[in-house]
Amino acid sequence: LFFALLLSISRSNKQKTNKWWIYFSLFTNLCLAFGSLISKHFLVLGLQPIMYLFYINLLVATLNFIDFKRQNIPFHPNAKQLFLVILIGAFSMAFNFSMQLSYKSAPNIGYVSAINVSSIMTVTILSTLFFKDELSKRKAIAILGAFISLVFLVI
Repeated sequence: LFFALLLSISRSNKQKTNKWWIYFSLFTNLCLAFGSLISKHFLVLGLQPIMYLFYINLLVATLNFIDFKRQNIPFHPNAKQLFLVILIGAFSMAFNFSMQLSYKSAPNIGYVSAINVSSIMTVTILSTLFFKDELSKRKAIAILGAFISLVFLVI
């Protein structure tokens, strides 16, 4: 957690953005934790991951559709936007399904969540390449510390 926080905080984002992203990130963390516990409960009950993931996605799509209608938001993507939406959906589906399979076979679902934290390292490194974000010495130390922590966790 220390290395993840060290990775998230930098001088540049303190000056340019408001602090709400921190609260949303903490709320996201809480939602992911409870979602993980509920998913494990479904697995213990013997439900197949593909079934409850289907119903979850159907619920989310329905709520989004209702919200689009309520706010009169037009959804007419061009070909590039549609491709990106399909690509994000495919990655999201692969992420959720593989996480469920990980929960099913892991000795502790906390290990799966901890290893998923490594995505922070990947996003941080790739955002420096794609978006020219800052990769300071402190962030590099945080990435190395998080990686070493994961190695100790898995061992």
